[in-house]
Amino acid sequence: KGEEILRTQDLSLEGGFNNISFSLHKGEILGFFGLVGAGRSEVMQTLFGITPQTSGTISLKNKPFLPAGPEEAMSNGIALVPEDRQTQGVILEMSIRKNISLPLLKEVSRLGILNANQEKELAHEYGSKMEIRAAGWNVEADTLSGGNQQKVVLAKWLATNPEILILDEPTKGIDVATKAAVHNFVAD
Repeated sequence: KGEEILRTQDLSLEGGFNNISFSLHKGEILGFFGLVGAGRSEVMQTLFGITPQTSGTISLKNKPFLPAGPEEAMSNGIALVPEDRQTQGVILEMSIRKNISLPLLKEVSRLGILNANQEKELAHEYGSKMEIRAAGWNVEADTLSGGNQQKVVLAKWLATNPEILILDEPTKGIDVATKAAVHNFVAD
């Protein structure tokens, strides 16, 4: 195992989950499972700063961590691929290119002006890595299959180069070939 990078102790959210304790080490794949409504997604959302915990602690690299929101989680190297890609993961009316660059607007712009070439390069690099099948990077996400939409979400968060990548049901509602690609990606 690598060094410990994340630890929770008695993490709780009133009405969501109780006393969740675990540690995550660098290079480790840590899986959570449970019945629908068991609080698995809520735990992931708490780690990403969407929902604040009621009690318990989170430590990131052996320091107390209480993310005030997703932006703080992202700036600390955490990314979340949410369970519901169509309402939380991808903006259907936007192009593949714009979806991939969305969490990196500061990196692909200068003085508030978007650098279209950087955005295009980013989309090409990560869209190609995830083998998104589309006529081009300017194609709107709502024209893609569910599997390709999921690949856009994965590409978007991979582009942030996270230290911790939280995948909440990454293979939900996608075809067998895409599931295999996602499993290979996770293993890599």
